[in-house]
Amino acid sequence: MGRKTDKFLQTRSAHIRLMEAEEFGEMMEHVDEVNFALDGLRKPQPVRIRRASLLSICATVQQRRLLRTQGFETFVG
Repeated sequence: MGRKTDKFLQTRSAHIRLMEAEEFGEMMEHVDEVNFALDGLRKPQPVRIRRASLLSICATVQQRRLLRTQGFETFVG
């Protein structure tokens, strides 16, 4: 392979790693938001807090998907 090909492959590899890191960071952000909202569903919390927490958990497709993949759907539902 030539120098240009090697340089292209290195740049592409670095770009892919950056994208994976960004995706992982976004997923962890959703995990943190869901965990925070799940804490708001606990019994000692007032009803208004529990309702707000449930709405925030189900607000986005990513968060609902995360609930399903983590097995929390039965906890919430």
